[in-house]
Amino acid sequence: MRETNWTPADTLAHRFILVRTQLGMDRKSFAELTGLTENQLQSIEAGRSPRELDKKVQMVHDATGVSREWLMWGGPLEQKTPRHLGRGDGGLRGITAE
Repeated sequence: MRETNWTPADTLAHRFILVRTQLGMDRKSFAELTGLTENQLQSIEAGRSPRELDKKVQMVHDATGVSREWLMWGGPLEQKTPRHLGRGDGGLRGITAE
């Protein structure tokens, strides 16, 4: 039987992927935007712990405006994405917070 009330794992990798996909960017574009290398980004998204994580999180925050604390530690998701980011319709792509 399929579980009906599951929540995705709140990991650093998933948070990075969520921000990148909400912006509608591939890894190369997101790396260019943030100043990370594609290899660094791929490593983070694969779940490996990066060196100088605080600096990499700050780079993503500076480039996108995403909450530094949320990106670093996780927590509840907002219902909307700021209009200046991503698709501009203010919605999360099929992801809801409870």
